[in-house]
Parts: sequence; structure tokens; C-alpha cells
Amino acid sequence: MKILFINVEEKSSRLEEINDEKIKGVLDLGIHLHLESYRSYAKDVFDPKNVIVLGAGPFSWGGTQRGVFVFRSPIHGGLHSSTIGDFGEYVKRAGYQAVVIEGRSEEPVFLAIKDNEIQFMRMDLPQNIFIKERELYGKLSNFYQDLPFRIALVGAGARTTVYGCIVSSKHGRIGIIPDVAGRGGGGSVLYKAHKVVGLAIGGSSKVEIDMDPDLIKEQIEVTKKYREEGTFGGNYPKLKDKTIMMNWLSILLPKEERLELFSKLIEGKLIKNYEFSSETCGERCVAACKKFESKVKLDYEPAEGLGPFIGIFDRTYIKDLLHLVDSLGMDAIYLGNVIGSIFEALSKGIISKDKFSLDELPSMDPRNSNSERNFMIARYLVEGIASGEFETLGKNLRKIAREFNILDLCVYVPHGEEFDMTPNFYWSLGLILPVVMHGKYFSDYHSVIEPPESYAKLCAERTVFEYMLDNLGICRFHRGWIEGRIKSYVEDAKYWISKLWEYKSKANAIPTYWETLRTKEIVRQLFKEYGNKEWKDVDEEKIREYWERWRKVYFGELGIE
Repeated sequence: MKILFINVEEKSSRLEEINDEKIKGVLDLGIHLHLESYRSYAKDVFDPKNVIVLGAGPFSWGGTQRGVFVFRSPIHGGLHSSTIGDFGEYVKRAGYQAVVIEGRSEEPVFLAIKDNEIQFMRMDLPQNIFIKERELYGKLSNFYQDLPFRIALVGAGARTTVYGCIVSSKHGRIGIIPDVAGRGGGGSVLYKAHKVVGLAIGGSSKVEIDMDPDLIKEQIEVTKKYREEGTFGGNYPKLKDKTIMMNWLSILLPKEERLELFSKLIEGKLIKNYEFSSETCGERCVAACKKFESKVKLDYEPAEGLGPFIGIFDRTYIKDLLHLVDSLGMDAIYLGNVIGSIFEALSKGIISKDKFSLDELPSMDPRNSNSERNFMIARYLVEGIASGEFETLGKNLRKIAREFNILDLCVYVPHGEEFDMTPNFYWSLGLILPVVMHGKYFSDYHSVIEPPESYAKLCAERTVFEYMLDNLGICRFHRGWIEGRIKSYVEDAKYWISKLWEYKSKANAIPTYWETLRTKEIVRQLFKEYGNKEWKDVDEEKIREYWERWRKVYFGELGIE
């Protein structure tokens, strides 16, 4: 594996070949470097030893060119992988399998990587990522000549929050088709640990994509949902009453009432007359999963986080928020959890509106929504978070909850004594049980209650395959055709998953049993509606028994001691 190490403190670089037969991909490499070489678990999360490992997978098929970022998460404390579609191709074009960013620059720096040439450019943190992208594509054209390259940037959120993300727009579609390495706080690490505001990468190496007709036919069949509906248009009609509204409050209502709310607020407002155009993330890919309307991309989870989850059901307002948040470089999913908890606390008088100098309170009553008011307050809070005015709201949710005394309103998985991670926006036990990496799909994410032992085996199987997808730079929307082709990687994946857990243990970031009332409420409601026999009407003691039995089998399946 050919790796370019860039030390931004010394403004130097070096090439290394790592030929460990167990290291098959970027996540393997990231775990190895963080655990053995840099030992970042023993440092502060924003220490320069928290290196950013950026890499590409080994395959040449469409849907397998994601750029993978690996780093220690300032949110959950363990290692995290976050990906950007198409970016891996440009790592390969520069001639590398991976790039490692180490050290901390004295001044903000932008990296331009072309083959074996690197420019260290003094550059302030972008206040608007999309404006800076346009400027840089013009400015760097002389450096790259006619060679293909792609840019990724962090924004204001990287400075003022722990959930800053890394943003990269598709070439020629800046601000319309942005892709985001969103979860885990990679943008915050890039800026706070290394003072790097972004990078461009490309070069003269050829990247051929296998366009075999039989393979393309198979890809077309298994990516139908993403091509024809996308996640925003396709997920809500399937979720129906399981749609999460207003900081999980809707889930606590009877199913019949949830169905009425779905009909009124989701079908009647959110997805009514939804019309979209389709593009790819930049890859030569048949899924064409990027759906945009009025020049704003709509994916389910970011739109859910800045939409129904915070009581906004008007797409115009949601698109405005999404574009703003992406331009500031903040994870819309984690941010949505922060705003949702604060909104509920404000609406109930637990936090005074004077705390944020508000004239009005948000509406968090599912029966009496007010999209316009919630949008105006959310936009105001987002701008205040980005500027640093509302410093506390840039911390992780667990710390925010403690400072405002609102633990009972929050949903997250506690990690160690100070870290946490919010689940993806699905009402699923698999996303909040103690899996090896939260904030992703390293588990089952359906609304089901199965016996703990059988469910643990299902979740462990998904952990292994989802790990391999990230590790090998594969888009998970292609999992239907590719998982059968990568089964030979399973045993190596299990080895590195055990190392991933070893890192979490050394970093004091092991996921622990749920500590908030709201988390326990939605878990109990899930058992009530989907459980049967001994797992139907359960109390706290019985739920704890389930957690422990599931954990034992899950760890056993993955070889974690």
C-alpha cells in the first residue's frame, strides 16, 4: 500500500510502503496507525497525533470509488470512518492508496496534492464553503493544468463545534451536489488538530472503471430504489408511523395517532408534490442517487434532522437550512439532535428563551406544528453556533444536556464518561445497542424485536459487512450486488473490528448502557409494539437483561474479548 504522509507543521512529506497482508483497506490502515504508530487514544482528541487518514479502495467498479476518512472522533471518542462519494478516484489519480495528515500548522493551511508535488497554501477558514470552492477551482487550474482534481473543505463549524464535517461538491455542481463526510466530527479534527482548512487532490495516474455489461445490469437491478426514488422520496412512505418527529415525541404517541400525523404532516406537506432531478456523486455509477430540487440536494437523514425531527415540514425551509448548514460545514444529523433537544427544552420552559435572546418559542407539539417559526429559530441558532456565540451548543450532546440539565430529553448512546453518539434517524434497537461504531449503519436498523441472541448474530453480520464496505471504499447503496464478491475479506475484517474495540477500550470510549429517560422511553415503546412473548411487556430490569445477553453474543460473534 503506497501512502503519502504529509506533516503540515514541518511543511514536509514522505512516502511509505506498508505491506502488511492483513491491511486490506483504509479503515484497516487507520486502525493500525492510530493504535500502533500514533497511539492517539492516549492524547486529547484534538492533539496532532489524531491523524487524518484519507484513502481509496482497491476496486475498479462503479460505486467503489468513495474517499474514506479515518480519525478519532471528538464526539464518541473512538475511531470513526466517514466517506465522500467519488473522492477515492482522485486519491488514486494522484498515485496513492492513502494520504495521512499529521502535525499542526501554525497558520491555517490548504493542501494541493498533484502526483508527488504538494503545495502548502496559507488560507483562512472558509466562511462559506461553496463560495470558496468556486474560487479554488479557478485558482488551482494553473497548478493542475488539465489534470483532474477534486476539492474538500471544512467550514466555520469546524472551529466552533465538535461535529464539523468535510464537504466536497461534485465538479461543476458546486453547492448543488455536495457530498459530505458528515458523521463523527472529521472536519473539526482536520481544523482543530491540524489547522488544515481543506485539500485538493488529483494527478496523472489513470483510473479505469469496469463497465462490463453484465455487471452493469446487476447494478441497475439492485440500485433501483436509489435511482428511482432516492432516500428522501423513498424512505418516508415506507416508514409511515415510524417517522421520527419533534425530538422523538411522536414515537411516544399511540400508533393510530402517529399514522394520522404521517398523513397530515408528511404526506400532506413534506413530500407532497415532490419533484426531483437525479445525478451521481461524480462516480460513473448507475444508481444516480443524488436527488435535488430547486438546486438543493435532499437526502433522507440530513433532511429529517433539519426537518420533521425539529418540527419543520415545509421543504422550502428545510432546503434553506440544509444549504446553510452544508456551507458552514456542520453535520446536519448531529446538529438536528442538538436543536431538537434544545427546542423541546425551550418549548417546555426548562430553558428560558432569554438564554438565547429569543422573541418566540419553538413549537414541539406534534398536533400543533409551526414550520415557519421553527425554521426562523433554527436558522438563528445555526448562525449563532457557527459564529461561536452559542458556544455550549457546539459541544457534544451529552455535555450540552448536563449543562442545561436536560438529560431526560436527549437520545444518545453514552461512550465512557464524557463521550456520546446520536443514532441515525430510524427507530431501531440495533442503532443504540453497544456496536463497534455508532452514527453509521454497522448494525441492523429496522424496527424489530427479536430474541437477543439471534438479533445479536444479525447485527454482528451487518457490522462485518458494513465495515468491509467502508474499508474498501464501497458505497453501501451497492451492497446488494457486491457483498457476495467480498466474502473472502470477512476474517480479516473481524480481526480489525476487534482492534477497533481495543482502541475504544484504551480511549475510555466504550459504549455503555443508556442513561437518559427519553432513550429508555423509546426503547420500551419499541418492545411494547414489536416484542412478543417474554419480550413484550418489559420493565427496566428485563430490558437490561436483553442488553447484556445481546452484548455477550454480539462480542462472541466478532471475536471481541
